[in-house]
This record gives sequence, C-alpha cells and structure tokens, in this order.
Amino acid sequence: MIKGKHIAVLLAATSPTVLAAQETIPQSEPTETIVVTAQRRNQAVTDVPVSITAVTAASLKRAQIRDTGDLTALAPGLAGKPQGLGTPVFSIRGISTNTVGIGGESSIGVFWDEGYLGRLESANIPFFDVARVEVLKGPQSTLFGRNASAGALSIISRRPAFDFEGDVTASYASFDSYELSAGFSIPISETLAVRVAGLQRDRGGTERNVLLDRVEGGGETTALRGVVAFEPSSRLNVTGIVNYVRDAGGGFPSQTIDPALAAIGGLTPDPFDGFHATNIPTFENRHLWSGNLQMRWTLNDALTLKSVTTGLDTRLERQFDVDGSAAPLLNGRFRGYRNKTFGQEFRLVGNGSRFNWFVGASLFEERVSQSFDYTFSEVALLSSNEIPMDTAFQGQPAFFVCDEPLTTAVFGLACSNEAIETINASGRNTSYAAFGDGTFNVTDHIRATVGARLSFDRKRFAYSAPPVVTVGSGLTGNNLFAAATAVPQTFEKSWTSIQPRFVLDYKPDARTIIFASASRGFKAGGFDPAFDVSRVPFERESVWAYEVGTRTRMTGGTLDLGLSAFFLDYDDYQLQVLRNGTTSTLNAPKVKSYGAEFEGSWRPTGRLTFDANLALNQSTFRTLVTDLGSLRGNRLLYAPELTAFTAISYDAIKNDALVGTLRASFRHESRQFFTKENRIDESQGPYSVVDFSATLRFVRSNSQIRVFARNLLDERYLIYAVDQGFGVVTNRGEPRIFGVEGSWTF
Repeated sequence: MIKGKHIAVLLAATSPTVLAAQETIPQSEPTETIVVTAQRRNQAVTDVPVSITAVTAASLKRAQIRDTGDLTALAPGLAGKPQGLGTPVFSIRGISTNTVGIGGESSIGVFWDEGYLGRLESANIPFFDVARVEVLKGPQSTLFGRNASAGALSIISRRPAFDFEGDVTASYASFDSYELSAGFSIPISETLAVRVAGLQRDRGGTERNVLLDRVEGGGETTALRGVVAFEPSSRLNVTGIVNYVRDAGGGFPSQTIDPALAAIGGLTPDPFDGFHATNIPTFENRHLWSGNLQMRWTLNDALTLKSVTTGLDTRLERQFDVDGSAAPLLNGRFRGYRNKTFGQEFRLVGNGSRFNWFVGASLFEERVSQSFDYTFSEVALLSSNEIPMDTAFQGQPAFFVCDEPLTTAVFGLACSNEAIETINASGRNTSYAAFGDGTFNVTDHIRATVGARLSFDRKRFAYSAPPVVTVGSGLTGNNLFAAATAVPQTFEKSWTSIQPRFVLDYKPDARTIIFASASRGFKAGGFDPAFDVSRVPFERESVWAYEVGTRTRMTGGTLDLGLSAFFLDYDDYQLQVLRNGTTSTLNAPKVKSYGAEFEGSWRPTGRLTFDANLALNQSTFRTLVTDLGSLRGNRLLYAPELTAFTAISYDAIKNDALVGTLRASFRHESRQFFTKENRIDESQGPYSVVDFSATLRFVRSNSQIRVFARNLLDERYLIYAVDQGFGVVTNRGEPRIFGVEGSWTF
C-alpha cells in the first residue's frame, strides 16, 4: 500500500504553491507555448488530452539531461536506470521490461524522430542537439503502435535553420570525464538548409577491478548527426536525417556481496567502496546507424499527407561476470548481436472547423540475431557436489565430482577449468498496421476523440545450442545452462489485435483542459532462449487503461498546474526472469497498476522559479504462481510507490550584461524491487539525490559557464541487486560528481 510517510514526502515536496503540470515550462520563458506531436499532429501541449511530459531543449540543458537515464528526474511516473547499453531498464507507471537478447521487446516504445528504437540494445541513446523529448504515459498503441503498451518516449532532433547559427558546449568532471558537443545550421539556398551536430563524451570509470588492475564502468561515446531540410514550396517539406552512435564502454561491472565470494578477490562485500574483483574484464561495444526520410505534402488547406521512412542497424558486443567475483564460476558474452529494421508509414491528416482526423498505414520489418557464450569452470562449479556410494556402479565409493581418477572412470573425462556452452538465436519479425483517429468538437468547449489501430505481427525464431560433452552434461543429460539441440529449432507465430482509444475533454477556456480516456494497449508475444525449450514461446500482453486528468495555466503563464489519476488492468503481462545472465519471459496472468501524478511550475517573480513533480503508484501482481508459491500482491519490478522531484532556480544576478543563476534540485524514490520475489536483499530502499549548479550567462556574447555537482551528498544507492544462483550481485548508482561546463551560442 501507499504509506502515510510517502504522503508526507509528497506534501513537503509540493507545498501549497507547486502541485503539478503535465509539461515542463522553461524557466527563462514561462509563457512559451510548447508544440508536441503526441497525437501525431502538431498541437500546443496545453491542448492535448494525453498525459505527457514535454521537455524542451532549454530544460534538458538546464537539468543536465544526458540520456534516457537522466530523464527520470523530470518525468513523473518514469523510473529506472540504464544498466549498461544492452539493458536500460525503465518503467512507466510501474510497467517495465528487462529482457536481454532478441526475443522480447520493451513495453515502452522509444522513437527517435519517429523511428522505432524499442529494443533495449538500441534505446539508450545520448541526448545531443535535441529539440525536445516527449514522455507519453499509458498505452500509446493506437497512436504509436510498435509495442508502446506502457507508454512512449519520443525524441525530436533539432532541424536546420535557414540562417547560419551554431552552438558549442564543453565540460570536464570528476573521474577524468569530459564532453564536447556542437551543432551548426548552414543555409545552402532559400529552399535548402543543412544541420550537422556531433558529440564526443568520455565518462571515466568509477569502479576499479583490483584483480585485473583496470578501471571499469565508464565509456566513450561518439555521436554524429546530419539533417537536411528541403522546402521547394510552401506545400512540400522534405527532411532527411542520418545518425551514427559508437559506444566503447567499460560495461556493467557487477560486484558480489556474498562474503565468501568477495573474500576470494580480497575484498569486503561492500558495493559502494568503488572496488570489485571479477576474473574477466567487463565491456560493451556498440555501433548504431539510423536513417530517416520524412516528406509532408499540403494537398490543400484541409488535407496533408505525410510519409515517414526509417531504417536502423545496431551491432553490439557485451561481456560480463555473472557471479561478480574473482572465482571463474560463470561468465557471459553476447557475440554478433545485430538488429536491422525498416519502417514505412503514411498518414493523411484532415483539418476542419469541427472535425480533425488522420488515417494511416504502416509496415515494419526486422531481422535480429546473436550468439551467447556461457563460459564456466566445472572445477569451481561442481567440485563440492558428492556422488553417493553405489549410484554409478556396484562397489563404487562415495566421491566428490571432479575427484580423480573416479571422475574419469565414471564420466569418461575430467572436469574442465574452462568449458563453453553457446546459444545461437535469430529472428525475423514483420508488423502491419492500419490506424485512424478523429476529434469532433461537440460544442465550443467539449471534444470527443475516437481512434483505433488494427495490427498484425508475425515472428519467426530460430534457436540452436550444440551439445557440449562435459562432466556436467554427463550428470544432467543436458547442457548445464542452455537446452541442447541436436538440430536447430524453429518457431513461428502470429498475433492480431485491435487497440481502440476513447477520449472526452472539456476546455472551459484556452488555458485549461479536463479529460477522461480509455485505451487499449497491446504487445505481441515472442520467443526467448530458455533452459526449457517448451517455454520458449510466450504470449501477447494486453492492457485496458483508464485515466482522468486536468491541466491549466494561470496568472499570466507564471503558474502551471496539473493532475492525473489512472488505473491499468493487464492480462498476460510479459515478465522477465533473469537466470545465468540471460532472460526468459513468462506471462503473469493478471497485473494491476493505479496511482496519481502531479507536476508543476511556478514563477512568482522574474528571478525565482519552482518546479516539482510527484508520482504515487501501486503496481502489483494480481495472479502469479511460481515454484515458490503465489506471488499475489508482490510489487512489480522497478516500480517505486513514490517518486518526487523539486527544483529551485534563483537569478541572484540579473542585468543587461550578466545573469547569475543558482539551481538546486532534490529527487526521492521509495523502495523498489529488482525481482518478482520482492526480497529485501534484492531491492533498493528509499533514497534521495541532491544536485546543484551555479551558472553565469553573459548576455552580449551569448555564452555561459556553469559549475555543477551531481549527487552532491554522495547518496549511496543500488540500481541492480539480483541473485542468479551465486549470491546477490549488485551495481551502484552514480557517486558524487563535480564538474564545470562552458557553452557558446552564435
């Protein structure tokens, strides 16, 4: 249940003056109108009957939002942290996905300039040269499709200007971290303009591997973007976008907190001391290319046709130590991961005096493949297992596995110090959809919206795990970690679904909207490699979501308030079970999530700004029976009951030449669990993080310098704590970071 102490934190964080708003308002321009495309057409955010947090470029820069992991501070209902490149686990309103591999896709659809990045391996992208980010909460299947059953994250890049302009930003921070980014708009002619942007980021590692004498956990990112805008007439607009991202990272250096395993590496089981000892180096290397072509034709004053063509190619290599210790128990490596996609969508948009609508169709094709290696020492894993007397042959004494010469006599070979089992998997997925949405002005103040999407998904999956002859396979009759197959296994299945959407909103005036909605979300089933091949297919996930909300702008645009309440009813919720470094997916028959969200911005004077957001959430299993019994009532993964954020900005200096701003923010999260069993040692208790910055902006030169501190009080918290069979393995959140940043706009 939502505890009374959480209510106290809620009231303390909001105060009577700051309750909520569904958009983030730039502090320097409180009356700015933010235009979003949440309903697949350009609208002012104050006119959209959808729960949305729209974060502008100014807000991203002010709050130092670097990627999707930082965005959780500004969007109520969005929780979670990146766990390396391959597993950025996030939740919206308690609904998350932490699948690793090629089988499943996220319940949160991530879209980069309308191109689908839903797979976790592609979704964690750096934010640079971004115009805005839209976080849409609740099912967005009708409008966005592609598995947005929990919500959608839409990232919009900056477009070229038809005047020369540019900006440069450089920063240096703790752990020898630096970042340099720049963007330039170059007009070629009156109808053609180009924008180029780039980012070079090097995050110093915060964890030292004492066994291998190397720093891990950091990483280097290079990102480039080119955008071409062609406007040959007022009725035709063509935009082409190419992105490239390369990450070379120190991986996800987990640390065991099992005392015996930690002692092997000469460490104490302290996840916050900055030291770990794994017998292999951890790393992640990723190359991502994406292409995007958007064309918009204004056919007449009432009709517009839009075409969006997208492509993606992601490659990833990843290695990690499953047991998080110096012992060679089990290591995992993803080899040859590749995801190639192609998408095509057409939308015809109609605008009338009382009726606005759009209809469309889309195609999405995907090929994905990878190999996964389990590397382990049979000597370390099996030596302590005893074979009882007379079980192998008459007169055989009791002995421990790996004891010689009996092991060789019984199994025909000795225990290996390094054995490798491999899973090879590939998939080919196709999705077709037809959709439409219309809004009718019933009166001057009341509107009704009805929409629906008809989708068809077909998935094909191939799986092989060659049998490996080891002592372990002799004991079990199978590979230890993967279901051995003498010949490749193939699977194929299709899913068809209709996702309707109903909205009723009331606008008593231009500044206020009150809305109620009911919508259905859908995510196709899929396939995962699993030890038990009979469990490889999992079924589709569906949800009915109900919501009421209001949003208003008051007192000349200096106060924005909002409030929403929701209830989500899930059937066959896709739940990931992590074991031995890989995931398999099962369907939890019934899941519910309900709560309320608040967000607000208040600018009482020209110098002072308050921002706040809060989310109360109760996400639980209604029906789930496992080998441990019923888990009814357990909380979902990465689903804190309360998240709260407040920020205060004060312009201590403000004149025609110089603006000096102090900003402090506070973020709080209540306990969240990392596994379905809700064990305390596999969770993170309540914690709070304080950030601070001081900025001097030189008005005449359009430049500024900022000093900042992230996690100023050096709060200790975990972003991962899971027992995969070798004791609990953990990974900590970002420690205290100090830094300085300079930027220039021209």
